[in-house]
Amino acid sequence: MCSYFRRFMVLSFVVLLVFPVHAKKQNPYKLMKKGDMAWEKGELNRAMRFYGRAARYFSDPELKRKALYYQGLGFYQRGHWSAALDAFEKALSIFGVGFSQDLHFYSGLSNYALRNLPKAISHFNHAMKDNTSAIVTEKAKLMLGRAKAQRIKEWNVFTSIGYLHNSNVALQTLEGFKHDTTLEERSAEGFNGTLVPKYDHLVFDRSRFTVSDRMFVNHWVGNNVEGYNVYLNKLHLDFETPTSWCNSEIHFGFPVDINLIYSGVRATSRNEPSKRKEAFNTVENSYLFSPSMKLLYHQNLDAELKVTLGLFDYKESGNERDGQHAALGVWEGFRFWGTDWRAGYEFVDVNAKGRAFERQDNKFNITVNFPFYFKTHVDLEGAWARVKYPDSKNNREEHPSTYSATLVKVFNNLLGISTNTTYTKTTAKPSTTSYERFTMGVNLFYNF
Repeated sequence: MCSYFRRFMVLSFVVLLVFPVHAKKQNPYKLMKKGDMAWEKGELNRAMRFYGRAARYFSDPELKRKALYYQGLGFYQRGHWSAALDAFEKALSIFGVGFSQDLHFYSGLSNYALRNLPKAISHFNHAMKDNTSAIVTEKAKLMLGRAKAQRIKEWNVFTSIGYLHNSNVALQTLEGFKHDTTLEERSAEGFNGTLVPKYDHLVFDRSRFTVSDRMFVNHWVGNNVEGYNVYLNKLHLDFETPTSWCNSEIHFGFPVDINLIYSGVRATSRNEPSKRKEAFNTVENSYLFSPSMKLLYHQNLDAELKVTLGLFDYKESGNERDGQHAALGVWEGFRFWGTDWRAGYEFVDVNAKGRAFERQDNKFNITVNFPFYFKTHVDLEGAWARVKYPDSKNNREEHPSTYSATLVKVFNNLLGISTNTTYTKTTAKPSTTSYERFTMGVNLFYNF
């Protein structure tokens, strides 16, 4: 073992001699010139890369401030406010006077966009005191007035009421209502209501702490479907913090969700139809932790990675499906022609003790959002999945395809209306568990 270790050390030493670890220092003046040329051509990302490298190699503090200023300006034009602030504040921390007014002005704008009004006001005041440019001073004075007049709204209440048609209401989304051989089909009309109080607080200058409690009730009417009424209470806590790396902005999120679901349905066995009950009973509690990382690496591109870990606690008597939930998902977002696109893949594994229940999902989805006139936009979404039930006696497997369209219209007084149509077609094995479902809903909502 020792001889192998000595050989490894000698080989590592030779590699270090042949391939030096220190890269050759680049000429910062040439990098600045390349950055200027790329900026003039509208190649914002290349320009920022050159400015960032030039800032590392400049020894002159004034030139370093200049390079950081232009790098921050690139972040600002991309709408990456936190990364812009990193560059601006780093430049301001360097002793010098160059670009001082502009640095304070754009730092104020970035803080204003992040809703950090006290720091925005401070930077606008500094920009006015520098007064090296009458135009910038006038702009700083205008934004200072807006920042002082702006009221920080940390509390928000979202409310909505709506109508919903479901062609297959008995197909509940709760895992405890999945049956191996029997799927009951029944259409219904219903009404629903939502109340979501939310608290959003800025911490550590740029990070945000959010708490919300979503209370949702859905009540079906007629055709003996009252037993499928559902009440959901979802407590959501989230801490999101941004940072910058190279020419990218990164957002880390740490959300926790506690879901309490009540219903009139009780599943007594995996192979028997659900039993109807008149009153709401707790049927499922779930506890999910979903840390995520979102990388904004281009003005039109972003990538997201999310991991979900959780526990499910089913309250049905005789149900042995208490277990774990684990998921891993990746998404790519891109924007062009005024539209927002998002595509991704997620693997989901839900399992219980002793293989009483195990489910594996492979989900692909793509979403497009495009705006219309007068604060109206449309979301189109398609999702395709393969769902396996390894514990099923008949090797049950599903291939659901879901297509949905949502139209949202917001009026000036924060009142809005939304419509949603969803169609799901699931081919399954055995064929007796295949089904189709069509839902259509209309909601009125208001933000207090």
